[in-house]
Amino acid sequence: MDFLKKNSHFFACGAALLSFVVFFVCFGAGITLGSGKLSADASVYDLTFGDGMVPGVLIAWILLLVGFLASVGSVACAMVLKNKLLAALCGACACLVLLVSGILYFLTGPMSSEYVSTGVGAVFCGILNILAALLAAVPCVSHFLLK
Repeated sequence: MDFLKKNSHFFACGAALLSFVVFFVCFGAGITLGSGKLSADASVYDLTFGDGMVPGVLIAWILLLVGFLASVGSVACAMVLKNKLLAALCGACACLVLLVSGILYFLTGPMSSEYVSTGVGAVFCGILNILAALLAAVPCVSHFLLK
């Protein structure tokens, strides 16, 4: 348990790295229209900022940005400021926001229309956000629960 308390900032660093990777995974297919040879894809960024903008995907992207900044803040508080309480609070905020963002990315297809399916880019955005949320929770758990 001492290892986890001393090195919890590495988990926050992993959360920041995973949430940074999600910004590039958003270039993948967010929704798939049709099936077979007559299928068309729209990327997550098209659904976020393009002509067919979906407000729920924009909220998921904003939450992703806030979660990334909170996880970077958790790393900065732990390594630079040496303030474990503030790092744990930033980790808790990042965990909550990234978890909600991941769930919203899983709901990209139903938010767009009932006749489309969620694409592989949106699914991987959701998976990586939830993994980043689990990693961001480690500083909070190690500070508040492992006394």
